[in-house]
Amino acid sequence: MSDASHLVVFAARKNFTEADVDAHLQRTAEIRHIDVASLRGFRDMLVGGIVNSMDQTTRQGWAARQTYTAMGNLLTSAAMLGVDACPMEGFSAAQFDEILGLGEKGLTSTVIVALGYRSQADKYAELPKVRFSKDELFVRV
Repeated sequence: MSDASHLVVFAARKNFTEADVDAHLQRTAEIRHIDVASLRGFRDMLVGGIVNSMDQTTRQGWAARQTYTAMGNLLTSAAMLGVDACPMEGFSAAQFDEILGLGEKGLTSTVIVALGYRSQADKYAELPKVRFSKDELFVRV
């Protein structure tokens, strides 16, 4: 990680609320040039299915998992641009949150991704990749 040119920290909202739903729908209406009232059914689904049906811990877990969708898009985009990327867990989220002031924003870090171009001196770059066999990886039903 110390050689990466960029480090992206993905963060999730600690307590996803109706106000967050309304802010997202307002932004959607602005971007799409539509009346926010036309999104009422979508709002009801989000509020009923996430905000009202989950306790705070479950909502926070849901929000954390949403960051993995964004991370997947970052990893795909990096690969398309020829940029190496290394997603990581196992870091001290509390320390990242403190250093970045995420707690004051109602956020907590969930996953990080180091990005950069591969060093010409990387002796592992040309070695064959070791992966599970198809039979070990896939279950046929």
